[in-house]
Amino acid sequence: MMRTNLQRLMAARGRGVVKELSEQLGRHRSVVSRWRRGQSFPERLDAERLIVIFAADGLDFNGIYQPTEEPEPLPVAGDLAPGGE
Repeated sequence: MMRTNLQRLMAARGRGVVKELSEQLGRHRSVVSRWRRGQSFPERLDAERLIVIFAADGLDFNGIYQPTEEPEPLPVAGDLAPGGE
């Protein structure tokens, strides 16, 4: 599945992130929700503000606009056959 780093970061913060970001950015919740779902992208001013908000997570312009491949999840120990087969 292709998602942007912004989408991943928003998903990691949970459902309340839409309300939180909409209040911080002065944008309607539906606009921020579309960013979270990848249906639209923030304009430059909003992108700059998002980079500041997510600075600790290393978000940059590429992470807002360029989707990347999701890494494959690591297998859970219980999913492996006995003997590592």
